[in-house]
Amino acid sequence: MAVAKDPIYDLTPLMPEDMKDAIPVYADAIEALHQLKVPFIAVGGIAMLQYGRTRVTKDIDFLVYKEDAIRLMDMLPLLGYRTQRTDDNWVYHAFKGGQIMDILFALGKGFLGDPEGVVLTDELLAKGRPVRLNRSVFLAASPEDIIHSKLLVSWKSTRQEDFQDVLLIIRNTKSLDWDYLFNKISRYPARALALLSYAVSCQITEDGMPVEITTEIENLSRLLFQRLGRAA
Repeated sequence: MAVAKDPIYDLTPLMPEDMKDAIPVYADAIEALHQLKVPFIAVGGIAMLQYGRTRVTKDIDFLVYKEDAIRLMDMLPLLGYRTQRTDDNWVYHAFKGGQIMDILFALGKGFLGDPEGVVLTDELLAKGRPVRLNRSVFLAASPEDIIHSKLLVSWKSTRQEDFQDVLLIIRNTKSLDWDYLFNKISRYPARALALLSYAVSCQITEDGMPVEITTEIENLSRLLFQRLGRAA
């Protein structure tokens, strides 16, 4: 694969102890995608390791183009994988060595009224960050694209931990591209406002969020209570 000029971030020592056995299997899956010349970007728990999240996850998540997801269902069995066309709307699965690989092509499709969800694009690939697992080098989604995906899926009652993940990213990323992020999440204004308000309430200061954002959120909160006839 063509490796970006950014430093390569080694995820291997950050893997939770209970996931150490999965490392060689995940690395094998990454190399399989490289061998099959499938463009992809890692999302989910693996991508979150660089921001301080160490929760054990049950799988590794790859975002690919839809046409490549279809092709993988035929080609991965030749490399020893069992495959499953789980849902033609957004996800297929591959299995090997007791581990699960999510082959995503429309993450969060239909959630919050989004007809497409998060899909792989040249832009997402260009913004990806080079990381390593064992000797396998690949791209993890940018912090902005992770926030977008987690905002989209976090409305589900089983996904409330995603808001905590977003707080970690905002706290631990000092150079978020806020213009790019807002272009992505402005399609879900109520959910985006809930996220930003939550971040402000958790005392994410201007070190993690631009001061004009925190100020505007505080002003909107006061205005809401004033309009409801409550002191603020």
